Amino acid sequence: MTLGGYLQKHGREAVIWYGGLGLLSAQVARNLVLPRSYLYIVAREIDTIGIRSVAVALTAALFTGMVLALQSAVNMARFGAENYVGPVVALSILRELGPVLTAILVGGKVASGITAELGSMQVTEQIDALRAIGVNYIKRLVVPRLMAAVLVFPLVTI
Repeated sequence: MTLGGYLQKHGREAVIWYGGLGLLSAQVARNLVLPRSYLYIVAREIDTIGIRSVAVALTAALFTGMVLALQSAVNMARFGAENYVGPVVALSILRELGPVLTAILVGGKVASGITAELGSMQVTEQIDALRAIGVNYIKRLVVPRLMAAVLVFPLVTI
């Protein structure tokens, strides 16, 4: 395959993918207002996304803090500043590393779970069944998960 053919093929695939992402974003924006009956779904997703992800965030923060404390203590001992290891580690975990690690780990865990769940529903034709009975599948499946993630991710990083 020539360079031009390669670029054309992959460029077309990228445009199609980003176009689909834009269309999905537009559909989500149109369906952001949920009826009261869907608030239970949002609450269930908050539990799934948030409460069940706290252990991952705490484990990452704990082990990162231990390594950071060990490394900082060794280097600060040279200057006689061992008393400042705790505050330095606490501030660096809370301000800098905690949110980044939480975003990467929890985001990966949550995104893979949502993708697997929706992919399984697509394969078993549950999404087609929702369409057939007249349910807006974007409002029922995508928007509650997005709302829960937007509400929970900042809270998990704290």
